[in-house]
Parts: sequence; structure tokens; C-alpha cells
Amino acid sequence: TNTGLTDLRLSSNKMAIEGSPWLGQILKYLPNLIKLDLAGNDIDETASSSLREACIGRFTNLTSLKLSQNPIGDKGMLEMALGLAGLGALRSLQIFNCEITDAGAAAIGAALASLPCLRKLEVAYNRISHDGFRLITEWLLVEGSRNRLTHINIDGNVCGDEVTESFQRLLLQGPFLQRLFLRGNFLTLQGVCKMIELVQEHENLVQVELGGNLEKTDTAANRELAYLATLLEQRNFLLRDQGKQDGERKDFSLVDVVDVDAGGLPV
Repeated sequence: TNTGLTDLRLSSNKMAIEGSPWLGQILKYLPNLIKLDLAGNDIDETASSSLREACIGRFTNLTSLKLSQNPIGDKGMLEMALGLAGLGALRSLQIFNCEITDAGAAAIGAALASLPCLRKLEVAYNRISHDGFRLITEWLLVEGSRNRLTHINIDGNVCGDEVTESFQRLLLQGPFLQRLFLRGNFLTLQGVCKMIELVQEHENLVQVELGGNLEKTDTAANRELAYLATLLEQRNFLLRDQGKQDGERKDFSLVDVVDVDAGGLPV
């Protein structure tokens, strides 16, 4: 057992099915990992099962997990979710381009409900619709889940205007969500206007990216997007100005204010 290794980076090794049992066995002997990068390793349904077994009951210190650019698919995500649910210290989960649809999104949501420390969720470039993200939201709002996500990236999926309803529900839960990325989805002008309303209503939002949803020639849409950019720029300027006035903390961050538990201690 190697108790000293805390950062394991194995991205872009293209480990096929034959290598996944070996990887699962190796991970069992690295209990103190803090960061694990397995992006781009051909991890499919079979390999996901091996990783699930390796994760269960281990990695109590893991804070960052990257699984992007693997053909995990929905069935693989169902397998993986069982292992993810036990990573109680996880703060960042990246699942870019993993061939996941709404069925896999439901599995992601089920795992998130057991991850109270998670702050950053990236599921960009999959095939998740607004229905899939609604399923994720339902799990995040389960009583006792202690959801405090500050960063959500669903770029390059197939979400329509209805996804704004899910974001509204998350924002109403508490002043945690700060950064939203919805580029390259299927929002119409109506959806963009709804996102602007949410930004106006929730001052904790400091970054919202909506590019690639509407035609560049849509004058009305460009006007609304320009207004959104101006609104967020002004908000960030005020936050930076407030940070400069703070004698002890020059680098002001909204997380410093909202990311605390009921007792006022960082979580």
C-alpha cells in the first residue's frame, strides 16, 4: 500500500478493457489519493464496474475526479455512480464527453445526493436534455442532501428553455450557485431572457455563459446577451471593489461568504 501518493494522473493513456481490471487493483492500494485524473482512457461499461469496486469504501480524501472523454455511457454511469456515492470529500467532478444521456444523468444525480462537499460539476458535451438535468436537480434538492454546488457546466448538451426552471429551483435553495455554463445548447430568446431574470434576482451569480444557443444574426438575442454581459461585469466590479476594501482579504471570493455550514465553519 502506497500511503504517500496523493495525485495520480493517467489521462490519455487509452487503456482498453484489458487494462481496467489492472487499474482497479492498483487503485485499491492508493487509499490517500486527493486527485485522480482518468480522462481519455477508453473506460467503458466494463471498466466502470472495475472502478466502482475500487472506489467503494476507499478514497475518503479524494477531492478531484476527472473521467472525461471516456465512452462510459448510461450503463457505465449506473455502475460508476455506486462508487461515486462513497466519495464524501469530493469537491470537483468532471464528466465531459462520456456519451451520457438522460438515463445516465439520473445516475449522476443519485450519486450527487451523497456528496455534500461537491462544489463543481462538469457534464459538458454529452447528450443530456432539460429532462435529464431536471432529474439531476431533483436529487440535488432531496432533503438532507446539503447541495452547495457553486459551479455547473452543461455546455454542448441538448437542453431547451425548460432547463431554466431547474436553475431557478437550485437558486431558490440558497445563495451558493455562482457560475453557470450553458453554451451550445438549444435555448431560444425566451430562455435567454429567463436567465437574465435569474441573474437580476440572484446576486450570487457572477458568471453565466450562453454563447452558441442562438443565431449570430439574431439582433434581439445579441442585444439581450450584451445586456447580460454588462450586468455581470458590473457585479464582478462591485465584488472586486468590496474585496479591495477588505484589509485582510484582498482576493475577495463569494465562496468565502456562502460556503459555510450552520456553525459558521468552512465545509
